[in-house]
Amino acid sequence: MAITLEETKEYLRIDGDEDDNLVSFFISAAEKHMENAGVKDTESDLYKMAAMIFVADSYENRSTANSGTKIAGIILQLR
Repeated sequence: MAITLEETKEYLRIDGDEDDNLVSFFISAAEKHMENAGVKDTESDLYKMAAMIFVADSYENRSTANSGTKIAGIILQLR
């Protein structure tokens, strides 16, 4: 189940298009993160919900104290 830019922007309550590239980047990263984590069921509503939460967290907390934990998880997947 592909996550569209339009539904993600609706979820994030974004009206304009100035952040489209950034949101698209976060969608791609979320999908890759789920793939790297071994998620096989990409058609599930739970998949979509998890990916949207990942995007929302990335968009809304671009620089937070918790980013180190997120980065550590991503690095472990990249190894």
